[in-house]
Amino acid sequence: TASTGGENAHVAMIKILGAIDATLVPETTLLISFIRTKIGDGQITDEATVKKLKTLFEALLNSVN
Repeated sequence: TASTGGENAHVAMIKILGAIDATLVPETTLLISFIRTKIGDGQITDEATVKKLKTLFEALLNSVN
């Protein structure tokens, strides 16, 4: 979650998910600051972000198994 830096939106989303008793695993949350600078032609162009997302999705899959 991010609009500019995204820190406030990210914290708010975590609080909302907690309020509805969502199970949150720290490894499955990711703040991508300044996301618009990391996307081009509908693709993620920032390699560090791609790596973080791959790690996040692996953790997400592991958390539901």
